[in-house]
Amino acid sequence: MDRGARFFAQPDSGADDYVDAPGWGYLEGGDVFVLNRRVLVGHSGGCSDPEGARWLQHALGPDYTVEVVAIDPMFPHLDCVMMTPREGVVVAALEALPEGLPSFMKDWDVIDVPKALAKAHMACNNLVVNDRTVIVPSEEPLDVVADALKARAFEVIRIPYRVPCMAGGSFRCAHQPLVRL
Repeated sequence: MDRGARFFAQPDSGADDYVDAPGWGYLEGGDVFVLNRRVLVGHSGGCSDPEGARWLQHALGPDYTVEVVAIDPMFPHLDCVMMTPREGVVVAALEALPEGLPSFMKDWDVIDVPKALAKAHMACNNLVVNDRTVIVPSEEPLDVVADALKARAFEVIRIPYRVPCMAGGSFRCAHQPLVRL
């Protein structure tokens, strides 16, 4: 059954993943944001790396643009400091983006969350169901994120999800979006 999907298996990143040496690079799901034909790859220094982004650009070809986004080393992945619930709206811990948001987001509506809230409560790591609906953990510190999304006409569903957040993950860590509905 052919549904038009292409399958890639990234080659081994090399003998030593911690040395910036020639190789295929490294990618982790929490660093990869697929935004139509634009793909963002987060880089904090410990997970995905620029070489992995170059490999991904090569694998996807010229119809896609792959861009590396620098993030504060205290965060492992891009989804810890950014969420894109729909085109034109971004939830981001701007303090954790040393080079700022990608340039194509310069005119987007930014919901800026404090770096401390992003770290302690995974404030940017929510489940985007579609361009109108976002699931946010029901813990009180995240009310500010839920309220900001509601103010922008999102339906926000709140459910308990505290324990995974205590372990350093949240809703986006529990899935890997490939296509926006």
